Amino acid sequence: MKSSLLGFGLGLLVVSSASVASTDNFDRFYIGVGTSFTELDSDSYAIVSDNKSDVTAMGIVFGYQPIKYFAVEGRELFRVSRHDEVYDTQASLLARGILPIHEYFNFYAVAGLSLIAKDGFDEHGTDFTYGIGMRIKNRTPFILDVEYRMLYDDSFDGIDMELRSINLNFLYGF
Repeated sequence: MKSSLLGFGLGLLVVSSASVASTDNFDRFYIGVGTSFTELDSDSYAIVSDNKSDVTAMGIVFGYQPIKYFAVEGRELFRVSRHDEVYDTQASLLARGILPIHEYFNFYAVAGLSLIAKDGFDEHGTDFTYGIGMRIKNRTPFILDVEYRMLYDDSFDGIDMELRSINLNFLYGF
């Protein structure tokens, strides 16, 4: 009789701990500041020089996560570095696929469209963008995203160009 009660008690403990582990502990909405460190790689020396190839941008990041494995995100970043000729603004609309590893840590992949604009030019570049990243949070509503993204990979007037970025997003989830 004692062994059956012990077995029943252990069974309840396992079932209750499994249900607690499966609860959705993520923030449905988030907003914050994003920083992008962008690098242009090109075959043309005229485009890429020491003063022109790197861009630092800052702006707003906002998103909605309806389920544990997916989120939709928007970003609007503005150039803050002085010495560059690459772009002035960058706007992105992204879908995020999420692989939850732990309650406070996950990996993700992003894909979507990114608009890159330079003041004084009629042409704006909208291109498919993709990347990978990781999200770190703790028991507070503050979130840190670290990611690598390919913003532009194409040729323009016969010159191959790649625009890559490392992004740090400081977010508040609610």
